[in-house]
Amino acid sequence: PEVNRVISRLDSLLGMLINGLRDMHMLEKVNLIVVSDHGMTEVDTFRIVNVEKQLQGFACRYTGDGPVLTIRPEEAQLEAVYARLKKSARHYRVYRREEVPEYYHFSHHPFIDPLVLVAEPGWSLHSNASLARLRRRHPAATGGNHGYDNHFLDMHGIFYAMGPAFKQGYRTGTLRNIDVYPLLCKIFHIMPRQNIDGKLERIAFILREDWLN
Repeated sequence: PEVNRVISRLDSLLGMLINGLRDMHMLEKVNLIVVSDHGMTEVDTFRIVNVEKQLQGFACRYTGDGPVLTIRPEEAQLEAVYARLKKSARHYRVYRREEVPEYYHFSHHPFIDPLVLVAEPGWSLHSNASLARLRRRHPAATGGNHGYDNHFLDMHGIFYAMGPAFKQGYRTGTLRNIDVYPLLCKIFHIMPRQNIDGKLERIAFILREDWLN
């Protein structure tokens, strides 16, 4: 119910914006884009893995919680900790840092801990300390979270666009948020920065032909 109320409120605000543009006779002249930075999925206090409890007897540093948790064991215990996690793995995957899938972009920096755990969507990973914080701050059983594998559809955001630059009545598949920046640069007729990951050619097909030149 709370999520539905927020959606209804945002829908009303967007309606006010569109009606205001229409009243000023600007609706056909303004390009309007609505995006979100990520999706959300439901989580609850019944789908929790206390990783530190699984590693009793090992001295480890834990960083993060929820969808992703990283671990730095004592160097001499690294392989033993990895083996214990592999054996105990339920509702998560464990990777050595260098084995993290490339699309995570989370395997090459030396500050990343040697072991990376990725939870199944809807499950949460915790140490003793982070679990205590969770129960203190969020006693309710059900909530929402993000940060899971972006191949999971619930993690996808939204992209709505209307205006003279965009095809009308057009529905596309998945877009990448990083491509929105070069799209905006194209619409505003400004040169994008060179050192970016976004590519206009991946998203330009949503533009009308007369905006591609």
